[in-house]
Amino acid sequence: MISDALTAVAPDKRQGGPQTRRRRTDLSGRPLDPPGVYEYDLPQGGLGFEIGLTGADGRWLWRRLGSVTRTQAIHAREEAVVDARRRRDGFAAAAPVGREVATRPSPTVLDLHEEWRASVSGCRPKTLAKYDAYLNHRLGDLADRSCAQLDHDDTLDWLADLRAATTRGAGRRPRPLKPATISEYAAIMTRVLRRAVDGGWVAMSDYARLVRPLREVHAPSGRQMSLTPEEIRALLAAGNDPAGTALVMLGLFCGLRIAEALGLVWGDVDLGARMLRVRYQLEVSGGRARRAPLKSAHSRRNVLLPARVAEELRPLRERSPHEEGFVVCALDGTHLRPEYARNALFYPAVERADVLTGWHRRGVDEGFEGEGLVFHHLRHTYASMMIERGTDVAYLSRQLGHRDSATTERVYRHFYDQHKHAGTARATLDAEIAALVGGR
Repeated sequence: MISDALTAVAPDKRQGGPQTRRRRTDLSGRPLDPPGVYEYDLPQGGLGFEIGLTGADGRWLWRRLGSVTRTQAIHAREEAVVDARRRRDGFAAAAPVGREVATRPSPTVLDLHEEWRASVSGCRPKTLAKYDAYLNHRLGDLADRSCAQLDHDDTLDWLADLRAATTRGAGRRPRPLKPATISEYAAIMTRVLRRAVDGGWVAMSDYARLVRPLREVHAPSGRQMSLTPEEIRALLAAGNDPAGTALVMLGLFCGLRIAEALGLVWGDVDLGARMLRVRYQLEVSGGRARRAPLKSAHSRRNVLLPARVAEELRPLRERSPHEEGFVVCALDGTHLRPEYARNALFYPAVERADVLTGWHRRGVDEGFEGEGLVFHHLRHTYASMMIERGTDVAYLSRQLGHRDSATTERVYRHFYDQHKHAGTARATLDAEIAALVGGR
């Protein structure tokens, strides 16, 4: 029962009101006295809007109207205020004095995830496909739980299920989810649970306990696995298809992502100058594949083409005289989808090369237990070889299409430590030992 739909009341954190850093004020900046729409500071910056209500029993109630970022509050505050007042008036009209007000029941975790998924519908198709896979396969028992009934153990159990889950790796063998994937899923869950706070179904203090385990999940610290020289030779020798061999070489010796390699046309390849113009990638959306521009300016780059790779590409060029013909293609010249290229060209070559046993054993020894061999490891191998030969980090960053040198150093910190600092330390230690032994 609502006795006065617009009676302003002081905040009561025990009733689940938002945690504030300053006293609530109305939209004119005056202390919380007259009825109306009120604003409050969000802990992460920005402004929230809400109505203060008192029930017939005298208890304090709050109805949140949403929030805006600090930038939006500065540049579009009037629009936010108008929208808040409109929503206030709508709520007040539905809550006349003395009549019971129907409140929206607490949504399930899946309901909030679906709302979040609708809010990110402008992302790239590949990103949306990843989000859909998360919604369909990774929520588990948490999907049907009411947000109002969640507790700390629920998020702990969900994380435990994620760490025990498997997916398909190289050779189509099950493997655990990567730490980076689990970290990304935890970040999504944190954002979604924040919606429960904004909707008034979860108190801020309960939210802090819910997301504490999620915020303790950290992405890997820049350690990657790469192929050894013996594994590289075995993989190249296992190729029995010119297109498959070219695909592997473009990953190993040019550092291309699989979608970039499959999106190359002969107009992008200068065999004389030994240069690749990487501007497009093969993108699959709605069951159809097309060449799409790379998503960022730094991804669009010119990549050096090693002589051995150019030699491998020449016979393919002779079979396809058209500038718009795909470099890595089917026998009829049509494009190859990434999933087909992995399953029909790359994984069979990995199995024929018989490198998986050694790869998994090395993964356990180096702290990468469960790391499957995927096409992207060819790109990591390219970076490792370039770092080992002392390539300037700024140049390597441009060849890989990274945003900046800091990204390259972060992603391949392990390689830099292994090939640069460890080498220097080894040389220093050898000199010290030689001096000691020589002194005896």
